[in-house]
Order: sequence, then C-alpha cells, then structure tokens
Amino acid sequence: MTDGVRIVDPYEIMRKSLRFDLIFKVELACAWANDDVVAIRRAEEAYLEMVRARNGFYERMPAKRTPGDFIDGFRTVAFSIRQYGYDPHAEPVPIDVDGEVVNGAHRLSACIAYGKRCPVIVSERLSTGGSRRAAFWKGKIAAEVENWGMRAYLRRFPDGRLADEFATEIVPDSPFPDWALRARKLWLDSWLWRLREKAYLLRASTRTGERRMKALRKADECRQRAEAPFALAQYWKERMQVVERD
Repeated sequence: MTDGVRIVDPYEIMRKSLRFDLIFKVELACAWANDDVVAIRRAEEAYLEMVRARNGFYERMPAKRTPGDFIDGFRTVAFSIRQYGYDPHAEPVPIDVDGEVVNGAHRLSACIAYGKRCPVIVSERLSTGGSRRAAFWKGKIAAEVENWGMRAYLRRFPDGRLADEFATEIVPDSPFPDWALRARKLWLDSWLWRLREKAYLLRASTRTGERRMKALRKADECRQRAEAPFALAQYWKERMQVVERD
C-alpha cells in the first residue's frame, strides 16, 4: 500500500460530507446498475441539472464541455468500478484534513453505489466548498431537482451530516421542468455571462503571457456558462428523438 493511503468504506466519507453534488452521482450510478429506464432518465436529468448549476458543463481536467461529456465520462468510470472495483493503479481519492472530498467525487460515488471499498489519501489541498449547497443556489438549480436531491439524500443517508437541514425543507415531490422551456427562462441569465465573457476578452487584449492566458480561460468558461441552459435543452431534445426512434 502506498504511504498514507487508506482503504475505507466510502459510505462513511459521504455520510460526514457537506457536498451536495455527491447524492446526484450516487443516484445515477445506482439507476444504471438497476437498468430501470424511467429511473435512469430521472437520475440523468437531476445529475445534468446539478452539473449545469455547479459549473455550466465546463471542467478543465479532464476537459468536458457538453452534457454528453459528463454523462459519458461518468458512465465509463462507473461501469469499470462496478465490474472490476476500484482500479489499484488509479490515484486514490484525495480528502482534506477534515475528511471532506477534494476531488474524485465520481469515483467515490460509484464505489458507494456498488458497495466497493475505496482508497483515500489526505491531501494538503482544502475542499473549496464549490460543491456545497450554496454553489447550486448561485447557479439557480431548479427547485424540483434540489428537492429531489434532498429526498434522495435522506433515503440513503438518514443519519448524514446534511440530514437535519434537508428534513426541514422537503416539499411534496413535483414533476421535473421541461428543459427546453427552462432554457428559455434562463436566457437573460445567459446574457450576463456573455457580458462577463466580453469583459475578460477585453482584459486579455491588454495583457501578455500567463495573465493573458488566464483571462482567455476565464472568457472561455463564461462563454460555456452562457451556453449551458441551451446545451441542456438540446441534449434532452436529441435524447427524446433517439427514444422515439427506438
């Protein structure tokens, strides 16, 4: 065993975590395993709305830019862990000194869903809190999807760190939004990201070297966030066309 690496029950890591994104990943991995078409559809909808609110389908490492990138990337990881367990050659999941997940949330979630043990290592990096609930409020996650996530959390982690908070906020379940309609409602928000993109492009034009590259990366991220609601609507439109053909 590598120095500092512990093999743990990932359920215990998540039970103590404040990360709201983990439950969406666990639910999707479980739905895939059960091969329930309705459950998969609902879990994918919730997962993608979570990703849209959290990062606008923009991730640098590994590079992901579309809803399909996130679904396909997670499916590959999940199916591998389900069949073979955690790859012993893969990096362990880093956690900070408080036991919070820093990176590798998809791997950890797949291990929870499939009952696999998971290697972790304490990292000098601290969890940024970017996956906590406040991050999704900023991204204006659909209220129906937020409620779905809280209900799923209470079902799987009734004694989890977030359980008391969620138990007081649950409302009766309601249908998920029509994603094409929701994209149109988010149109104005997308223009704010467009304005930020232009501001970073202007900043890049006045800078050189690494400072210019940093501004260009920020501009690219803003562009992606501006396109996120429309990317989500287009993804579901294409999925429905496939379902209708089948």
